[in-house]
Amino acid sequence: MTFRDQIQEKWANEFMENPDGAGILHLCPRAGKIRTSIRIFCKFQRIQGNGYPKILICYPDKNIQKSWEDDFITVGYNNPNIHYITHVSLGKVIEDYDIIVCDEIHLLSAKQKSTFKKIMKDNKGALIVGLSGTLAKNTEQELKKELGLPVIVEYTLEEAIRDGIISDYKITVIKVDLDNKTIVDQKKSRTEKQKYNAISWVIKSKGQSLFLSLARMRLVHNSLSKLTATKKLLDNLKDERVLVFCANNKIAKQLGCKVHTSKNNDQEGFEQFVANNSQINHLAVCKIGNTGVSFKLLDNIVINAFDSNSENLTQRICRSLILDSKDKVSNIYIITSTEEVELKWLKKSLEFFDHKKIKYEQH
Repeated sequence: MTFRDQIQEKWANEFMENPDGAGILHLCPRAGKIRTSIRIFCKFQRIQGNGYPKILICYPDKNIQKSWEDDFITVGYNNPNIHYITHVSLGKVIEDYDIIVCDEIHLLSAKQKSTFKKIMKDNKGALIVGLSGTLAKNTEQELKKELGLPVIVEYTLEEAIRDGIISDYKITVIKVDLDNKTIVDQKKSRTEKQKYNAISWVIKSKGQSLFLSLARMRLVHNSLSKLTATKKLLDNLKDERVLVFCANNKIAKQLGCKVHTSKNNDQEGFEQFVANNSQINHLAVCKIGNTGVSFKLLDNIVINAFDSNSENLTQRICRSLILDSKDKVSNIYIITSTEEVELKWLKKSLEFFDHKKIKYEQH
């Protein structure tokens, strides 16, 4: 048994020893959530001794289903009673199951959590396996309170780096001032900096509102200065494999590289980039690729836009942490404005990372 096999076996045993038969495995990305789950399936099957268990696997992104199917093939787990469904479609579940797996459980919306709670109630006696690679403390508390699912096993990024399961990393935060030369608001002849200041002034004087907060977030996500800094960085990395995360299709299309988004769907090109089977060095995505996808020989991640959600940012960064070469150190570049609000988002979103591995540059 390899070390990875041993530790996954240990996690599976810890889960099966949990008397409630329900809980969350908080295992950092690349640690082997699926392989650990398969070990749980096999242990359950041996205990029950009456054929294949009926298993439901739910997930947020259809790409994740392929990861499960690939791992089933790799380890030789054959079970005809496995059903798949997305988080969005949880309301369609009508059958009874022996095991229910909720992959990326931290991404359940409030409505989806309510639906999942009903599924748990309707399947009394079933094993409930919640999986997450990035579970913020507040989300952990919410899931325990709302679904009654505690964390059974936790394995952090730093533990995985120590154990040689994922690569080490260094994060470079590139700070840029919002553009104050180009008019972006034609009606009021304002630059993005002037528009940002105007929105912030209203928020400060009249109080926070969802509409204004989203308007300010959209402004920084579409920032000209952040776009320029990203394009310059990609030019410096022109001969290296780089995955770029953007907030929207508009920004992705302006980077001058291959794009795969919901509006510019290039599944074949995306899969080739993932497997490193093409001449494409740079790929820009939005939400696609956040979770459940392993990119081969990818040393560089560029994050053009983010919010205060540490789970989202961690998932994006971990796309490059596969230890596929000796002494690999992944390079993570985060482009941020110098505005206080966005810097606060960044500080909150980096909660899972060692601050000694983060450096800041002013451009």
